[in-house]
Amino acid sequence: GILRKYRNFDTVLFKDGKIDWFSVKKSLELDSVNFTLSLNNDKEGINLNLIDGSLLARIEKTLELKRINGKVKIKSSQLTLEKVKLETADSKLELLSGTLDLKPISFLINLKGTPFYLADIKKISGIGLDGKLNLEGNLEGNLKRIKGNLVLDGTMFKEELSGLRTNFLFEKKKFTFYSIQGRAFRSPVQLKGELNLGEKPESYMLEGKVKDLDLANIVSTGLHSDLSGNLNMRGKSLEERSFQLNFNLELEPGKFDRYSFSRAIGDLTVSVNEVQFGKDFQLWYKNTEVTGEGRVGFS
Repeated sequence: GILRKYRNFDTVLFKDGKIDWFSVKKSLELDSVNFTLSLNNDKEGINLNLIDGSLLARIEKTLELKRINGKVKIKSSQLTLEKVKLETADSKLELLSGTLDLKPISFLINLKGTPFYLADIKKISGIGLDGKLNLEGNLEGNLKRIKGNLVLDGTMFKEELSGLRTNFLFEKKKFTFYSIQGRAFRSPVQLKGELNLGEKPESYMLEGKVKDLDLANIVSTGLHSDLSGNLNMRGKSLEERSFQLNFNLELEPGKFDRYSFSRAIGDLTVSVNEVQFGKDFQLWYKNTEVTGEGRVGFS
């Protein structure tokens, strides 16, 4: 063909193109594809230098990529990526290195986002993510299943994250977090957990160790705390006005509001209106033990 006869093209224009890939349950459509690029053809495949480009990507919804540039090597149905930069109206994402297979669609990518708006994922997939993050790490998977190792800074569902390292799996609209280490809720944490976006309302679970945790950083309340120790938290809904968090705690010395304790064990429930201490919740202060239940309301 043409590429065998002419090995080098200094400038190639691709204007208003359309590309479709189909699998059994998913399809990826690229529309309004515009590129300025150069290319050369060698024994290893086709080498593309994407000088500038833009397109509309659709899986379930549409995401506009306003700018694309970088280097791509094409061999059969596999693309090898090098420093490919993608920009939407809000996000800047760099694919530092990696591969993209087209038959079937799968990928292994090292990436960096500064910043990356999670709403861009929602635009293309319909998955209800929200937040603004600086991120760096790697992703591996396909259109149905993604594994990742990322370092995150920023906000997610209005919660502040700082130097947070996470190893996760995303499948069937559910995140399984095998490890979460760093700062979340403005406190040091070592956790694992789940976030199921397929349920309505959404459900989630966290368990592990926290240090100096203020419950007011999870839900806006007038009741402050300083909690360190083991935590198991389960909840439903990401809407602050309607969610309810159920905790099982085993705590080291800390505070609930103005009241100090040397140890605490038991269940408590936190909502936007109150904190309720479960039956047989136990507090120790020095040589005194208090067992009971109760609630603290706030507005």
